[in-house]
This record gives sequence, structure tokens and C-alpha cells, in this order.
Amino acid sequence: MEHPTISVLLISNDTEVFHWLEAMFSMMNASEGLSANLDLASDKKMIKKAVKENNRDIYLVDLFAEEIAPNEILKEIRNNRLDGASLALAGREDHSAVSEAMKSGAINYLVREQLTPGMLSHAIRSVHDNYRIRKDLESSRELYSALFDASMDAVLVVDDDKVLDANREAINLFGWDEEEIIEKNYHDLIPPNDGDALREAMSAAGLGDSRFKVVA
Repeated sequence: MEHPTISVLLISNDTEVFHWLEAMFSMMNASEGLSANLDLASDKKMIKKAVKENNRDIYLVDLFAEEIAPNEILKEIRNNRLDGASLALAGREDHSAVSEAMKSGAINYLVREQLTPGMLSHAIRSVHDNYRIRKDLESSRELYSALFDASMDAVLVVDDDKVLDANREAINLFGWDEEEIIEKNYHDLIPPNDGDALREAMSAAGLGDSRFKVVA
């Protein structure tokens, strides 16, 4: 099975770093069975264009390129929810700089003086795969949320008798605000005279275990 090429954008104003990484990418592609290409954005105009286009898999931000404010770029990538992941490139093991980069949105980091083709391949695969999984999970949650709210039935998500979530129909049915329903004991939402009917309905649906007791 042929894997798609991973597109990496280096954000740095140091062309020597770019050419060094180009050689590293060439060795990595030849020895590690990975297909990845590298491009450079070296000034604020190019970086702004790249963020707007939003067509890269990985943004590799050079932490030593202080003139282009690398942590601000990481924040911009994160805040704009771009489709690519961001990696920080440190010149040496600098825990303070790396910590700040991670807080600004970097998913992981590479240390230039320690980098090998194998380490680069592992980092790119790991970040790319983990990011795609996370995006898929976000899409699944968005789909669940859309279906949950679009349901014509009143739906409550309950755990240990506490209401964790309620769709629009449930909110309309009970006449509470969403903030008032969340964390309530769901028994408090049931009119006393309706307890027996609800118990029978839940039993018929196979929901009669201890997690779904109904008190009339």
C-alpha cells in the first residue's frame, strides 16, 4: 500500500537550517521508507500566506528564529485550527524554550544537534498519525453533537443518576435552562405521578438495572 506524501513547512529565516533539513529529509526518505517533502517560509508575508492557505500536514517552527516570533506563530497555528500539526525545532536541548513552545501549541519538538534520519522519521510519523486520529475524533464528536441535537426525541445522558448532557428536545420538554439541567439528579426531572410509567418503559427497553432506577 502506497502512503501519501507528508507535506512539511519549515518556518525559519535561516536558510542554512533549511538546506541542512533538506539533506536530512533526503536521507530519511531513502532509508526510512517515508515520503515527505519540505518547503520554507522565511518571512512574515510568506508565513501569513501559508497560514491562510492551510494546506500543510506539519508546520516545523524554528525556535531560534526570534525575528519572526516563533511562539506567536505557534499560537496562530493553534488558534486558527489549521489542518496540520505543529512541531518545534530547537537548536539544542533548551527546556525553557521547549516548554514555552509546547504551551504555545507545539505538539512535540526536535533537537537539531541530536537529530538523525530515524528520529526525524519517527517524529513525523508519530505527530502526523496522532494528529489525524485527533481530527477524526473531533469530527466524530461533532457528528454525535449534530445528531444528538437534531433528534426529535428528548435525550438525556445520565451517569450515576446525574445528568451529563441534554439535547434541545429534553430542555424544551422539562422547561429548564441547559445550565439548570446539567448535574441534576434525573429523578428530580420526573413528575411524581409518572414514575411507574417511566419504570415500565425503561424496563421494556432493557434499562432496568441499578444505573437506571426510577423512584416514584
